[in-house]
Amino acid sequence: MKTIILAISLCLMSCAGKQPEYATSDVVYDKESVPMVVIQPRYPTGAAADGVGGYVKFIFDILVDGSPSSIRILESKPEGVFDYHADKAIRKWKFKPAVKNGQAIVQTNMVYTMQFVISND
Repeated sequence: MKTIILAISLCLMSCAGKQPEYATSDVVYDKESVPMVVIQPRYPTGAAADGVGGYVKFIFDILVDGSPSSIRILESKPEGVFDYHADKAIRKWKFKPAVKNGQAIVQTNMVYTMQFVISND
């Protein structure tokens, strides 16, 4: 029996305590940004039936209210297969925003990879 696994690979660089490679600022955060609401993407029916796995890599900003903004796809494999459902899901996510000097701040250029995996159990 095939089992569909959505591996949420949280690669938000600030969560790892590092600045993202795309960062343009030198802001030091009092607290790291962590996802508070995670909506799982739908696995495309055709990809599941064919046993196709892959990933979508995003870059985006996190606003002071915790919502993702300026979401862009950096890379996806296979190209275009998972993009729609991954994008639709991440737009519904909410994050605990980073705080600097007691104030929530915008975080820019956060990188995240969403993986889609089929397991043949």
